[in-house]
Amino acid sequence: MSAEAVLLVHGAWQGAWAWERLVPLLTARGLTVIAVDLPGNGADGHDPATVTLEACLDHLDACAAPFERVSVVGHSGGGLIASAWAERCTKVARLAYVAGMMLPAQTSFAEVQAMTAGECETGHGITPHLTWSPDRRVSQVPAVAAQAIFFNDCPSQTAREASARLTPQGDGARAIRLTSVTRIRALPRLYIEATEDLSLPLAVQRRMQALMPGALVAAVPTGHVPQLSAPQLLADQLIPFLTGARDDEARRMRREPCPAARIARALTPVSPLDPTAARIGHDTNGENDENTRHLACFGQPHCDGRCGPSGGQR
Repeated sequence: MSAEAVLLVHGAWQGAWAWERLVPLLTARGLTVIAVDLPGNGADGHDPATVTLEACLDHLDACAAPFERVSVVGHSGGGLIASAWAERCTKVARLAYVAGMMLPAQTSFAEVQAMTAGECETGHGITPHLTWSPDRRVSQVPAVAAQAIFFNDCPSQTAREASARLTPQGDGARAIRLTSVTRIRALPRLYIEATEDLSLPLAVQRRMQALMPGALVAAVPTGHVPQLSAPQLLADQLIPFLTGARDDEARRMRREPCPAARIARALTPVSPLDPTAARIGHDTNGENDENTRHLACFGQPHCDGRCGPSGGQR
């Protein structure tokens, strides 16, 4: 049995491919990394309508079997699956969320969306744009919505390719309520904010931090999928945590009550995002990407295509 590894858990509609640009940066620092393909995401042939949370947790058990200890990184909805697994698996040593769903017991993400409805000028992310199977057990993300909301700060080609790789998502592994968070609260936790996220707006990310205090917090100036748009920025935040360099700091954070100022920050309404911002500077020719051009009025009937190009770094 090997000593330690890092498990990367992808978000809804995605797969292990979402981590392709991050994995080499982590392995270059000596980390043993496993990018997990969850059941039903298109890689294993399972019908997504039949996938359950228990099946996902069993799969993570199998992935971790060769290792004595594991750190887990959950992106977006993968944060809930990572949380559920960390709650039951004693091998988990650390837990990191990348714009992830970090929720207390018996609380759904839809309830957090409702709590922050008046604070999110960019709306409820991808939710209104989903298409559903007749029985509403499986959802899909239209490519145009994925490019504008998930991959808004990626180069055009990257956004198109990533949106084409999204697969149908069963709600059995998405609409999750945790039954307990006792072990999670005792683990070193890191929450990495994606400050320009249009899928999990910053107000939502900070509300979840207020509901689950005790995590270290870092930020990257990216959209929803920094592992694709700015993998080095993300790696720079993850590596000190995953290598144990921040364990003592994390222990102090767990022992001390969450400062009132931190809670106030997490509950403070966030200013609307500037639709001309959120670029990380990937376009070497300086031209604008069409997938970011209509962020201000995406999906609105009045859009005439003149809502302004993207550009610059916020």
